[in-house]
Amino acid sequence: KVIEVSPKSSDAQSALAAIRSIYVDTNDVDSYFSTVEVSCQRARDEALEVLNAVVENDQASDAVKAEAMAEIQTIAKEMSQETNIESILMSKGFAQCLAVINGGSANIVVRTEGQLQSSQLAQINAVVYEQAGIEPVNITIVAKS
Repeated sequence: KVIEVSPKSSDAQSALAAIRSIYVDTNDVDSYFSTVEVSCQRARDEALEVLNAVVENDQASDAVKAEAMAEIQTIAKEMSQETNIESILMSKGFAQCLAVINGGSANIVVRTEGQLQSSQLAQINAVVYEQAGIEPVNITIVAKS
């Protein structure tokens, strides 16, 4: 497979786009969380594979390699922030949680019975802001029951 030598290539972009738009059509909440988690990891792995190929490509310019390395670092940072958010929210009583950060926005899906209370929404917004610096206006929260 030929991979374009740029972190802006269509391969890298399509892998990252998969992270941003994961939709699972299922009524089984447990299956939903596991399927989305696996899909996110697969998409990230594909994006990292493309970016690593750029970094290791002898024909890539130093500027392109630096851009790919910066994107790898961004992905690693976002993954760490997502894990922290998920762990903290689960420690606060949410049975399951999935966080997906993309640049300056976050999508948070929590397992809950019924609708989220305003105090829970505030709690989620606060955790995301503390861990990732993302303002509540850029946070989408979805209750999955």
